[in-house]
Amino acid sequence: MLKGFKILFGGVIGCWVLLDNPGVTKACKIYGPEPVNYLNLTPFEDKLFISGGYGFVGTRIYSEAASLAKPIMDQMIRELKNWFPKSEIKDKAFCIRPATPTGVPVLRKEILDNVQIILAVGHCAGGFTQAPHTANEIAQEVSFLI
Repeated sequence: MLKGFKILFGGVIGCWVLLDNPGVTKACKIYGPEPVNYLNLTPFEDKLFISGGYGFVGTRIYSEAASLAKPIMDQMIRELKNWFPKSEIKDKAFCIRPATPTGVPVLRKEILDNVQIILAVGHCAGGFTQAPHTANEIAQEVSFLI
């Protein structure tokens, strides 16, 4: 599935913002213009956790990739102020997540300190939604233990 790509892993920016919750009661998604696209909203008591603003940064070094996160975060905050004009931003952050060019994870068996482990990496921003498939693949690999 990954044949023909020049790189196996690259980076994807993911942004997070913490707001005062204006009354959102259930997790949901909202949509904004590029580069924001969709935002995941997760309410918890008086807080609203928001993630989104993904951007592929490839194999750039961290300082170069970090400079690409700023315009994405800035646009994400502008979009959130449109949706929640009275909510105060409490915190914001970003990370760079490992991703395959397709977003499909790679499973690989390794030995670490004489213990067999299975690495499941490269999910991009879809790790949670891909978790059932990844778990099934890992279950097939370890089924001989059951």
